[in-house]
Amino acid sequence: MKASHAATSLAVVALAGSALAQLAPLEHPSGVYFGAWLDSRPGFDSPQAFNKRVGHNAAFFQLAYDFPLNFNTPPPVEILDYTQTDALLYVTIYPKKDGITNMTGNQALQQFTDADVAELVKQLVGFVVRGRKVFVRLFPEMNGSWNPWGQRPVAYTTQWRRIVNAVRSSPALPADRKDWIAFVWAPSAAVTRGGGYPFSGGDNTPFTPNTGTLTSRTAANATEFAALDTNKDGNFNEQDDPYSPYYPGNEYVDWVGSSIYYYGNTWPWEKNELPVPTSFVEQLTGTPPNARSINFYDVYASRNNKPMMLVETNAAFHEYLLQGRAAVDPGPGELAIKQAFWKQYMTSPSFLSTYNKIKAICLFEFQKDEETTHRDFQITNDSIILAAFKKDFEVQDVYSKYIFGNCSAAAGAQLVNCTADAGPSSQPTTTDDNAAVGSDGKKAGGGSTSAGVSTSVSAVFMGVLSVAAAGLWAWL
Repeated sequence: MKASHAATSLAVVALAGSALAQLAPLEHPSGVYFGAWLDSRPGFDSPQAFNKRVGHNAAFFQLAYDFPLNFNTPPPVEILDYTQTDALLYVTIYPKKDGITNMTGNQALQQFTDADVAELVKQLVGFVVRGRKVFVRLFPEMNGSWNPWGQRPVAYTTQWRRIVNAVRSSPALPADRKDWIAFVWAPSAAVTRGGGYPFSGGDNTPFTPNTGTLTSRTAANATEFAALDTNKDGNFNEQDDPYSPYYPGNEYVDWVGSSIYYYGNTWPWEKNELPVPTSFVEQLTGTPPNARSINFYDVYASRNNKPMMLVETNAAFHEYLLQGRAAVDPGPGELAIKQAFWKQYMTSPSFLSTYNKIKAICLFEFQKDEETTHRDFQITNDSIILAAFKKDFEVQDVYSKYIFGNCSAAAGAQLVNCTADAGPSSQPTTTDDNAAVGSDGKKAGGGSTSAGVSTSVSAVFMGVLSVAAAGLWAWL
């Protein structure tokens, strides 16, 4: 069983034949890609360290950076080369925030010149030419009120189509690799316990003022408001559709996705408590319903026949309040909270079978200050939590549904001591003893001495990555 599963790889995506003719770009015919977004600042974590401690080669890793690009920043594809695998590159692209003076206007989505778009196309196509398959998540969580490009559906869809058209029509994109780039449309889940769309009160909403009832009178842009007000009652509220105004159209979207987290059961999210058993499915399907809730999975994945990615996911453990830094009561404990959430979907055979359009899951492996608390979302950087996750994850009915990276790396990558995934890991569950240790005594992430990677290679890796990570951290 192990040998046959190891033979199932990312390479299957490239197979020709009528059986795969209806697959979207990069869609696996039956499996779920397992990947992660890591805190890759120097001294914190790395893809090599992740693969080592988890005991499996991730099928993809996510990177994020700002657009327009810093022309002096080297393309980050090298960090996948140093994983020694054929992992896919998953890039999240944010509109650059620096220089925006009007946070309620459209500057964030109007700053891209033709030269900027051409440079982005050159970079994305360059990844493919070098031999990497690429997921591209443009301007994510666009239905949220916390981003200066959020809740501006007209400007958003215009720029999405512009960039997708430019990439697909690029003469530099090899004809036999046109399906090596997949565009992932990924709003935030609109239904959360204690909150939900339109997430009133965000500092970047296109309204003045941005609190209270959002109406046509307070809208900063009448055209954008008309698109947001889907029921045409003159108000922008929970009765408006949280997704459809932002959808660029089936022909411009390869995958759909959503950010789905667990923060707590009631607002404000400052209490450590077990999630209700239906917490994940409620967000995925829009239940229990708000006045205008939408079943995202059914409408955008199932009916549109689009593969779906969980673009960011994990459960939060609240460590301390940001104001005064008072510790938050651990409640049932970090492991109990996180395990109760991952068992609802990631390690549930019935969930994975029922929602079989979900074809990729990306762990959000960060600690961060957010809203009123410092939150730890990680499940692979604590030995006890990781051991529990692996025990649940490596049950055959679960593990067999996932797709991992192989050592048959992309062109340009050098394979050094790569270990092919051969089934459930038999090695002990440990975190890297060389990892940085935070003030709370927790290891911040993997160090730079992962097995099979020389110190010099790790130094090059961290040098390349630190540039991209610096831009990313401003958004997290």
